Amino acid sequence: MLFYQSYFPSSPLNSLVARYMIISDDEKHRDWQQLQVAPHGLSGLGFSFGGDLWYQGTRKESQKIAEGTLAGIHGFTYTIRWKDPINFLVVASKPAAAFCLLRTDLSSTRNSLHNLGSFDWNESEWVCQNLRRLPLHRWISFLETWLEKKLAGKSITPGLVGVVAEKIIQRQGAIPIKDLCNEFKVNRKYLERHFQLEMGSGPKEFSTLVRFNYLHTLLQNRRISSKELVYLGNFHDQSHLIKHFTHITGVTPEAFKKIAAWGRPLNRFVNKHNAHELILTNTVIPGTSSY
Repeated sequence: MLFYQSYFPSSPLNSLVARYMIISDDEKHRDWQQLQVAPHGLSGLGFSFGGDLWYQGTRKESQKIAEGTLAGIHGFTYTIRWKDPINFLVVASKPAAAFCLLRTDLSSTRNSLHNLGSFDWNESEWVCQNLRRLPLHRWISFLETWLEKKLAGKSITPGLVGVVAEKIIQRQGAIPIKDLCNEFKVNRKYLERHFQLEMGSGPKEFSTLVRFNYLHTLLQNRRISSKELVYLGNFHDQSHLIKHFTHITGVTPEAFKKIAAWGRPLNRFVNKHNAHELILTNTVIPGTSSY
């Protein structure tokens, strides 16, 4: 049976964690199970403590997901595959929160996965061993206790980059970078350099992803025409909208509308965990126990 659900963080970690996501499948499958993840605008920590999970990005070869993984911001759809029973716990980070956690340059993490050990977080094996022996309802409380100990005595409030990123999300990505620089009284080169450092993405690229996340939310939640997408997405015209979609997805909005239904509830669940949904909404994203 496949189980998936997301949960809010406790108050001590509220400034860093957007949601915890659990995906668990206790069945052994003959064929590969595939989960397509649309561009989401947020980085996160992943802990895999079941069977092997495989990541397929832009490159042809698959990458085995490590026990402890940092997933950088992705500007394209990627695929996760498995055959054996899996347990996967994801910490979806708020903007710039992964930098607060890891305190290292994240400029190389965009569109890729990295073993947490490469950031001197060498306790992933121990964390996963503990998660394996605990019942599901205790996974998040255990992980939060561990995270709080890791962060003891450290500042866990994202700075300027986190504040600017949240402003971009509030404006659904439709705000010029020069306006952000004027509002926050910061030099553009300084902002771009620190965005790359703390987010793994420049502010312009992040704005593009947030805009897509907003439109993706609209496509999932209601019947909507291209004309409405042009208006709500603050595009100049339909050709501008099409250019935006093809840049990120490789297909037109009409073609993506068919993909956005995804078919499987698990895909819809995962793809609601994006920058627009998690930062601007304060509602539970429901999961299920089977499909």
